[in-house]
Amino acid sequence: MVDFARLFDASLVATADEIALRLHDPPRLAPLPIVRPGVARHAGHALIALELRATTSLTLSAPCDGLVRRVALDPATPLPGGATEMLELIPLPFATVAVACTGLPSFYVAPFAAAPPAGERVARGAPLATGAARAWIAARFQDAFTPAPFDWIRAIAALLPAADQAAWLAQDGVYGARERLRVTDHVGAKLAGASFTITLRRDSDHGIEGEWLRVLDARADLALSVAGAPLAGPAGTFASLYAPPTGRHFALRWTAAPGPRPIATAVLSLYPSGVSAPPDEPLALAPGEPRRRTLHALAIADWFAPSPAGSPVPMFRVGSRVEPLVDGIATFARLAADLDDARRGKDNGEALGAHFTGLFMMDFPLVTGHDDTKLSAYATDILEAEGSLLVLACKILNLRDPDLSTLRLIACLLLVALTDVAIFVKLWDQLATDDHSTAILFLALWATGVALATVSIPEDIAEQSQDTLDTLNTGRAAPIAIYSRPPMTIDDNPLTPASKLYGLESDINQFGFWHGKAQMVKRAASGQPESHVAYLGGIDVNPNRVDTPSHQRGSPYHDVHARVTGPIVADVFESFRERWAHDAALNGATPAPLVLATPEAASLTASSSKHIARIGRTYYGARPGTTSPLASFSPDGERTIYETMLRAIQAAQDHIYIEDQYFTPNDEYIDALVAAAARCRRLVILIPTESDQIFGDRRRRMIVDRLRGDTAAPAWGDRFFIGSPMRRPVLARAGRIASTGRLSLARAASPGDDALFVTPPARLPELPAWLWVEGELMLARTAENTTLDGVKAKRVTVIREGAGSFVIGSRARGHELGAAVTFAQPKGIYVHAKCMMIDDVFVSIGSANTNRRGFFHDGELNVFAIPEALRSAPDNPARALRSALWAEQLGLPPVMASLLGDTTSAFDLFLRSRFVTRAAPLAAIDIRPQVGATDFDLIPGSILQVLKAQAGMIGLFTIEQLLDDIWNMGIDPTSFTDPNPQSGPL
Repeated sequence: MVDFARLFDASLVATADEIALRLHDPPRLAPLPIVRPGVARHAGHALIALELRATTSLTLSAPCDGLVRRVALDPATPLPGGATEMLELIPLPFATVAVACTGLPSFYVAPFAAAPPAGERVARGAPLATGAARAWIAARFQDAFTPAPFDWIRAIAALLPAADQAAWLAQDGVYGARERLRVTDHVGAKLAGASFTITLRRDSDHGIEGEWLRVLDARADLALSVAGAPLAGPAGTFASLYAPPTGRHFALRWTAAPGPRPIATAVLSLYPSGVSAPPDEPLALAPGEPRRRTLHALAIADWFAPSPAGSPVPMFRVGSRVEPLVDGIATFARLAADLDDARRGKDNGEALGAHFTGLFMMDFPLVTGHDDTKLSAYATDILEAEGSLLVLACKILNLRDPDLSTLRLIACLLLVALTDVAIFVKLWDQLATDDHSTAILFLALWATGVALATVSIPEDIAEQSQDTLDTLNTGRAAPIAIYSRPPMTIDDNPLTPASKLYGLESDINQFGFWHGKAQMVKRAASGQPESHVAYLGGIDVNPNRVDTPSHQRGSPYHDVHARVTGPIVADVFESFRERWAHDAALNGATPAPLVLATPEAASLTASSSKHIARIGRTYYGARPGTTSPLASFSPDGERTIYETMLRAIQAAQDHIYIEDQYFTPNDEYIDALVAAAARCRRLVILIPTESDQIFGDRRRRMIVDRLRGDTAAPAWGDRFFIGSPMRRPVLARAGRIASTGRLSLARAASPGDDALFVTPPARLPELPAWLWVEGELMLARTAENTTLDGVKAKRVTVIREGAGSFVIGSRARGHELGAAVTFAQPKGIYVHAKCMMIDDVFVSIGSANTNRRGFFHDGELNVFAIPEALRSAPDNPARALRSALWAEQLGLPPVMASLLGDTTSAFDLFLRSRFVTRAAPLAAIDIRPQVGATDFDLIPGSILQVLKAQAGMIGLFTIEQLLDDIWNMGIDPTSFTDPNPQSGPL
């Protein structure tokens, strides 16, 4: 039941005005408290308060049942007279229905009666202040938009029964006959520093009858009054914006204007109704529109990067839909449903079918238990029905494969053998603390693959997609599945050292991948918005992605994908066409022709979701003076993914949320994030528990330090959370002893002890490892044999909460003799997602990791989207995805995702104990510095010597030089599209 009562009696108001305020957001004091006394729910956000002056006196009443407390204003924006506190009222969610799209409102009033106890409950209609001659009232919704009083008054009125609307809307009557057009950016702030022109057009049913121009400088007033200044124009004057003659419609249009940052191609939306216009289109206002409105705008050029010259992909397309999908099971279920529709092969004479591209291509049931959802089953059915199905799988190993001398072959094999020994020794130790070792295993497979390939071992041993390609092509007159061969070479990397690969460059010439993951389907839906569908993001057609947000499988795997429809799909199909033509020409056997042509974007029916979207791509830049193998469609490379992400970060004002597999970006990207801290409120980053990049942890720690800052230059400080999602602890493998990891205390322990005595010693697993004693988590570092009262035991040195800067998350306390000791490994959920959400208006989903590979080197594909209605959009992919992901990471059920609309208050939930939330802070799981491990453990001196000898080098090189070369060449290579290539991980 919607139940709001008016806050004041409008008939007692003599004058009304507006005043800008800001809620205080002070730094947290260590230890970090979740609830900060006196700090508002919307800390750091602006308020536009309605300032009331009474004819005699006013009584301010509670508009609904709720909880109240005193909160502080920013000292820089006190109330007139110097007061710096207001009363915050939070409605009880089960007594009030949330306002559509914008969430539950919070009210702020001053003055107020004697200070209430924090969290006191008040009833609807209860007096908050009496006898006030002057008062201030403001409200905010959960959408982080700063509404004017007339905005929230009308938004709440729309939910009230018709009989109650008049009494509530009477509060809006304090404005009188004033007409007001408030012009703001996407979060409700003034467009500071930007000038623009509004063109008012009076339209009849068949054309424009007149046109009036007025230049508005947003630096002038909080609310820009139109009625007070006639709009001069060639057809005379026009003083009333919202009262056009009967039957007339008017439109607002933005045009570029001179200034330091002119606004062009702007998206216009009326808040909170969602009436909107796409870029460069007029915003129509019908007769009877409210006399006071907030027009919020977003300049597309501030968020989306332009495409390079000659690119078929435009800067943006309107009328599309981007539907985020979380994890593999949900994604594959949607994909299977679309593929089922394409099974009929033809529709009205048009071929149906699908295109697939990815790093790996595996043949498995997309829907568990249904073999007819295998890729091979779809290929058979679609082709037999005269449809088309084509597959591009990335070629992983790309060797020059010369004839090797015996000595050189022995050196390669010895290098591989020694590397594998070091890797598996390291792997054994690492499993004691972190179960995910994909990067290390990949390095082992890569090194082994080099040796195997050089002695002509069959390709399918090294190429995981080979079996799938063989299955799809068997019995076909022409191959329908081929390898996509990465064209970039080590010479296309500006950071290639003079020594190349220490002599191995004659064998290994490439470290790049076609990394983009996309699936395209032509369905039997001619003329409908979903006749063509595309999927793209982080999810390959690979069974290791079969997981749900609950992540209960043995190797939990978190990923994000997107289903896109509407005109933007044309750019995904075109990207596949370009690559198929390129790789088909390189294939030994002439592959099947491309039957599913790129659709004309104009022919794809626009979606009612009205998302403004663009496809971003990464293509490498060849060495200057050479002709790129991609010259037919990307002669100079492309970095629109990087440039769009950079622009979006530079435009952020409320929050930035990133999930990434690596997160080791270049310095320019880091600089943009650091600069955003001065104007943006919160930054949250989710990554895997340990970097998948060799030496990646080293760079990642440096980046985290820069983002957090220090006392002298705090940067984000306590407004920044970086961590990893964790699952329930897992007992170590028992090995030969079934009770390994299950011990007891051989001596009582006090809260300050840094060593435990445990028995029996035979059950102690390999260290370092995590252990639990009666719910207290500790990190065990080393152990030594001892004897207590004739009983054999182990003295185990441990790190506990409060020891230095290492954050564990459980309080140190005493434990009695015989207390159970369990070595149990916290289970990391592997983050493979590559997504970013900003201000709940911008979303990026794709294959590009946040590193140089993703931005400048490998082949990548991302989709970016902004809803046309901005914060007012009911189908907002940025808000939907962020809320769903935060609910997952915070351990909340999906039905509670709607409560996370306000990012400032929701951010505090990340600060709860790691045993309550799923996301653990990086400081609680980055154990390598705590156990004395280094980033050089993978490269023992013996292997360095083999590398040196194998390369035939004369003289010495430092380990730092080698580290830089490995990073620049193989771990995180770049290309000549990189605007500022910098050597080394640091």
